[in-house]
Amino acid sequence: MASSRARSIVLAAILALALIGAVAVGVEAHVKFSNGKWVYRAMTIDGSGDRSAKKDPANLIFKGHNRTYSNSNVRNHIEAHTNLGGIGCGGNQRVVWTKRNSSSTTSDKQDINIGTGGTGSCLSGRWHLRGWDDQEHDIFTSNHGRRNQWTVSAVHHEKLRCCWKHEIDMDWDVARRKMIEKMAGHCSWPKWKHRGGAEGWIQGYYNSGWIGRIPLKHTPNC
Repeated sequence: MASSRARSIVLAAILALALIGAVAVGVEAHVKFSNGKWVYRAMTIDGSGDRSAKKDPANLIFKGHNRTYSNSNVRNHIEAHTNLGGIGCGGNQRVVWTKRNSSSTTSDKQDINIGTGGTGSCLSGRWHLRGWDDQEHDIFTSNHGRRNQWTVSAVHHEKLRCCWKHEIDMDWDVARRKMIEKMAGHCSWPKWKHRGGAEGWIQGYYNSGWIGRIPLKHTPNC
């Protein structure tokens, strides 16, 4: 009897630890809620907050890889591997955050805005990347876990380098893959998750809806 009771206590303890572990995993970094709802909308919107003024597909995620980081860390990693830097021109854009099991939403302007550095002809083209950290998502919802786990990003290539233009000249999928290639020193997944709501022809160029993931962790320690 005692032996049976002891086994029951051990099994109960193991089950409790498993449940604690499941809860801990549940509050780690997420871009989807447990019900499958994404924490952000697939398309960025105008900086004015006009939800009907859809702009660019959010096609990249920078992941902190189980450690806290800041916007400056993300910028430093990007600038170390690409020719992006400085202050990107172009107007502000917003990402819309959603609340779990609710129709409530909020939005905030970009936290990172960088473009191809240097000077040159307006016809030479440029790369442009915007990023939004997870602060507003954390504030707006619950069960997020710690802050500073990931940054949602929208990257594209523009026909003109001049700041007063925003004319895409490359498929969004190609721009996403090329950005990952430029950051080849990082662990990465070019087609990490598919995001419905951003497929199709956007500003004259195709986007499949796939999101790439670039952790701030370097190879070969993936």
